[in-house]
Amino acid sequence: AVIALSEAHPEHATVPTGTATTTVLTGVGEYSHYRCTVAAGNITVYDNTAASGKVLVPTTALAAGTFQIFGAGTNGVLPVTLGVTVVLSGAATVYIGATA
Repeated sequence: AVIALSEAHPEHATVPTGTATTTVLTGVGEYSHYRCTVAAGNITVYDNTAASGKVLVPTTALAAGTFQIFGAGTNGVLPVTLGVTVVLSGAATVYIGATA
C-alpha cells in the first residue's frame, strides 16, 4: 500500500466582501497559497504589512479554487520577511495560507 502525506497550511480569512486591504501575517513567516470561494474582482499579495513593497502575487483576476504559490499540485512555501498583506477589489471571499 502507498501512503501519501501532504503538508497542511493554516488559512486566514480576508475581509469577505468589498474592496479591502488586510494584513493576515505580521513579521517573518511563510506564504503558501490563496483559496477563493467567491470570485469577484482582483487580488494582489505583498510581503509587507502595507499594500506596497515586494509583490508575492501580482494583480490577478480572481477565480474560484486554490492557487499554490509554486503552482497546482505543490506544497511549497515562500518565506516572507515583513508579513503578508492582501488587497482585494470586488466582493470576493478569499482565504490566505500563511504561517508565522
